[in-house]
Amino acid sequence: SGALLTVFAIKTFSTIWINRTIIAFSMQQQVRLCSFLMQAYQQLPYKLYLQRNSSEYIHSIQILTAQFSGKVVTTTLQTLSNGIVGIVILAMLAWSNFQIFLLLFVLLGCMAFSYDRLFRRRIHSFGHLVNQFSTKMVQGIHEGIEGLKEIRILGRESHFHQSVQEAAQKTADIGLKLQVISIAP
Repeated sequence: SGALLTVFAIKTFSTIWINRTIIAFSMQQQVRLCSFLMQAYQQLPYKLYLQRNSSEYIHSIQILTAQFSGKVVTTTLQTLSNGIVGIVILAMLAWSNFQIFLLLFVLLGCMAFSYDRLFRRRIHSFGHLVNQFSTKMVQGIHEGIEGLKEIRILGRESHFHQSVQEAAQKTADIGLKLQVISIAP
């Protein structure tokens, strides 16, 4: 039991260290991407810059970079890390009992194929909607804050509040669906 506890302790600490390293790398990629986008937007020709709402630029720098680093980079690196462990376990299983390995391989392959077929389009659609509603939310916040004086004079505070609240609610609803789909496997 002491050896088993030692193995679990080593596994726990190594998992924490690996995940910390992955998260630190992802955060640095977010910083690098934010800096790159800010510099690129500042160097746009002014005429081209005016073709988009400033909230789109803010959304890209603030929200999309965080989503990319958190959901794409971190998830990909964690999947690779877990995949290496899985390959080692499967190799040991194939070495010790090849029939069970084949059965497990076929079952996992069928499950992965079914999951991909069922959810690929939904994930893509939900991701597009989240970006769309996040942009609307940032736009509502930006316009509501920047034009506060005019908004108060016109008595339109509730319009901007409601706009932000609706976009935030839709983003949360779609985010929930995305999270459930992502943890299903």
